[in-house]
Amino acid sequence: MNKRIVLVLTILTAFTLGAFSQNNMTLGVNAGYDYNSAYLVDIDGADNMNQIPDFNVGVDVGLEFGERIRARVELKYVNISFERDFAYTGNDLDIDYSKISVNNLNLNPRFDYRLFSIKNFDTYITTGLRLEFTAGDYIRTYRNDGSKSDLRYFGGSGRYVHKSVMTGAIGGFIFKYNVNEKLGITVSPEYTSFFTRFYKQNDMAMQRANVNVGIEWTF
Repeated sequence: MNKRIVLVLTILTAFTLGAFSQNNMTLGVNAGYDYNSAYLVDIDGADNMNQIPDFNVGVDVGLEFGERIRARVELKYVNISFERDFAYTGNDLDIDYSKISVNNLNLNPRFDYRLFSIKNFDTYITTGLRLEFTAGDYIRTYRNDGSKSDLRYFGGSGRYVHKSVMTGAIGGFIFKYNVNEKLGITVSPEYTSFFTRFYKQNDMAMQRANVNVGIEWTF
């Protein structure tokens, strides 16, 4: 954890120093679809199913160093949702199925490198770290008698405990169309390989692929 804190402080210091330079700064907002894998696991006779779309929404601030290199910090909300189906009757909880939403906050230090530009189009390669913290779980349970109930847990501390802090490496591309010198539209396909498992029962660390669409301003 200390290494993560040092890294984040280093990035923030770079932005602070850059604010007093003549380097351009960028501000972006974006949202997109996530596909998570290696995170579902059968627990207590229940089958976990990825039937509910995952998504993210966030903002980022960037500082350009020259014409090709940029450092950025992202703040994101990331939602992981799935269904846990108790596909049998007479279970001790009398539960039919549950819909689970894991609410996460991301703080992602990143670096972008512009590969090439063609007229109004820029193409970047991007890499960085994903620091993901679970803010809480929302669980809606449907029972065999037709009733339902809602539960909220904070920090990923629900009945089926998953990792509440995840770290991963990000790699991807940014395709940017410059409407003018100040405004651009971005499309960003990315892949994240996490360093730890979501549940300890998983066979491997969680993986994530996502595609985001956003707007970016240059100052």
